[in-house]
Amino acid sequence: MARLGFFQRRQMGFTLRAVISSARKLSREQSLPSLTGLEGQDLEAAKASMAETIAADIMEQNKEEWAKACGDDPTTFIEDLIAFIMQILPFILAIFGL
Repeated sequence: MARLGFFQRRQMGFTLRAVISSARKLSREQSLPSLTGLEGQDLEAAKASMAETIAADIMEQNKEEWAKACGDDPTTFIEDLIAFIMQILPFILAIFGL
């Protein structure tokens, strides 16, 4: 798989600012799953679902940059974006009190 450069990752939405902005928007729309009362595997599944929802929103906001980087397969780098979001998810959850 090709590697993305810093500038290209930034253009595609691989930034803390883009993740926070997307999470804020989705939180207002109540599009993120609730983590209240969840434990163990259920909690991890809900976090993964949250990361996937945020990633899909970021991809939607940056369609042109994703198309340039991925060509015919727009999901080429989605795993990288989800992994990035999962790394900063505890920070996001603390900000929004989720």
